[in-house]
Amino acid sequence: MINISGKILGILICGLLIHGCAYLQNTFKQAGYESSFKRTNKKAVLKHLLTRDTFYVYGNLKDEDDTYQDYALAVAALTEAGDKNEVVDVTHFARSNSYYGLHLPAGGYRLIVLADLNEDDLYESSEIIAHVPIRLDKKSDPELVASSDIIVTPTIPSHKFYDISIPVRSAAVAKKQSLFYPKGTIRAVDDPLFSRSTATLGMYDPAAFGEVAPMMFYALEEDLPYKVPIVFIHGIEGSITDFLPLLERLDRQRYKPWFFYYPSGADLDKLAQLFYQIFLSGKIIPLDKMPLVVVAHSMGGLIVRKSLNSDAGTSKENDIKLFISIATPFGGHPRAKRGVESAPLVLPSWYDLNPDGDFIHDLYNKPIPKRVEHHLIYAYGNPSKIKLGENSDGVVPLSSQLYTPAQAQSRRQYGYNQGHVSVLSDDSLISQLLKLIYTVKAPAPEAHMNFFFQGGFDVQLSNNYTDIEQYVIYSIGKYLRALSKGWIEPINEYGFHFLAVMNREVEAAYPAESAWLKFKTDYPELATGSEN
Repeated sequence: MINISGKILGILICGLLIHGCAYLQNTFKQAGYESSFKRTNKKAVLKHLLTRDTFYVYGNLKDEDDTYQDYALAVAALTEAGDKNEVVDVTHFARSNSYYGLHLPAGGYRLIVLADLNEDDLYESSEIIAHVPIRLDKKSDPELVASSDIIVTPTIPSHKFYDISIPVRSAAVAKKQSLFYPKGTIRAVDDPLFSRSTATLGMYDPAAFGEVAPMMFYALEEDLPYKVPIVFIHGIEGSITDFLPLLERLDRQRYKPWFFYYPSGADLDKLAQLFYQIFLSGKIIPLDKMPLVVVAHSMGGLIVRKSLNSDAGTSKENDIKLFISIATPFGGHPRAKRGVESAPLVLPSWYDLNPDGDFIHDLYNKPIPKRVEHHLIYAYGNPSKIKLGENSDGVVPLSSQLYTPAQAQSRRQYGYNQGHVSVLSDDSLISQLLKLIYTVKAPAPEAHMNFFFQGGFDVQLSNNYTDIEQYVIYSIGKYLRALSKGWIEPINEYGFHFLAVMNREVEAAYPAESAWLKFKTDYPELATGSEN
């Protein structure tokens, strides 16, 4: 007969009540991490402990001369104290003139940028192209998010203090690499990265999730500047696939889907600050005057709502016009409170979902910015055969979805007789979402949009064109022709500068200008429209 201690029995009962097998497995996994850290004192293990604060460090890799754009790049964090060669985290999806992301415990580090210069699929000490110090502590960064831009130069800095050998991990896991987004971030909706197992990993081991999805930004297609971006944000243990029914009906000619794919077990203050920095601040993704739409499900709505408290109302910030929340627990969740009080393993996000916690208490201290329309969607169709407690959608209580402060700050509320997840595939909901989304339009006049929709020219371009110049000709070439021929009038400073370049009044400063000058020489009939 097997004797089970009261503690283990409690873990089994609580795990079965909360999240079943995954909860049990990760309870023991966390115990393994704790034991391993006590033996080794390695910060690469410490970052996985849910009981410890973990920071997200992000920043831009600035390579003004594009010296390293064709090399495999990585950003690694090395400990300053103790074992100086301990690699705590590595971002293998780095690229020059884009941003990186790392998950690190508190302490001092040296961030190093590596380029596989000899292309032997190994990053070594002699291939360090930049390094900067950084110190992480909760007093300096209370939201557990820190920023450090890194400038890379053709001159390799001193590397005598490092002994590095890191295998190059292929970033070509995506079917297509972007010219503008971070490596590996253009994916198909059915990509294995968005599987339920990866989403569950993000719930119970945010640091491990960060090793496979460090950028948290994903897209379905290469960037096209005339499309309005829509950021979709899933809920706890959710994924991009949750929005598939809506994506299938979205007008992809005018709108481009982006995704904030995040570890849903992490604390919400940190995630909200990350969302703000990546999508709203204008520092990582500057949208100029292009408006932004945000659609969030469940806990994702809390992340967006908190991120709006960071809005400073400056002209540099991106212009979020529309925020749609769906079945969001704006008043917290009672089960999170019970979990915080009695569960053997407490996820950081549970503390923030606690109705009596600081996160919910402070969430509405600042009003939603006036330029943002918040439309609140709630669900009330509980699919459970046995219905206990107050009315809900089977997951989130209706009183939390319709929390009074959230209602007061929303433009309008809509209710659907659906469950917490099934509401996302409801035809009437999708029709309402599309109706709201389509009120947000690109700033270009319709005459300009019509030329954008015509695309570019399907011709053979020589090696004299850079990759971005080829992209310009292939994707918006007919718009550039219309602008250069005077068929449409310029609507911004870039358009006026483009015409000045075509008139030989100033030198080309942007890829669209240099690309069109080359195209006019190579294909004069196409450039003038005389082929028609």
